[in-house]
Amino acid sequence: MPYREGQKRPTLPGFLASPIVNQVIRKRLFGGAYIRFVDSFIVLYTLYMMGAVLGRARRNQFDVLVKMLTLPEANVSDYVQLLQKYAKNRLSKFVADVGKEPSRFDEFIFF
Repeated sequence: MPYREGQKRPTLPGFLASPIVNQVIRKRLFGGAYIRFVDSFIVLYTLYMMGAVLGRARRNQFDVLVKMLTLPEANVSDYVQLLQKYAKNRLSKFVADVGKEPSRFDEFIFF
């Protein structure tokens, strides 16, 4: 996918999302383009699963994964700490409610 000179290159999530989003964009006769609500969930689910696979593949190289998924000028250390805190809280809530650690990825995510 070529980019014009001066045009910002997309992040990895933007690059992965563009073919999916382009397939579900609808055009009105009058007005701009839109995406149906159901289609937006399909796009979000697909991107979430791609991110889960990337996270699983790069779990031992977390700094590489963070660089792949963020803009170069972003302050990622604060963001990563916040996400780690949310993940630990979510896991502890899951264990408290269910009584065991999750055995499957979707079991934890759709909790």
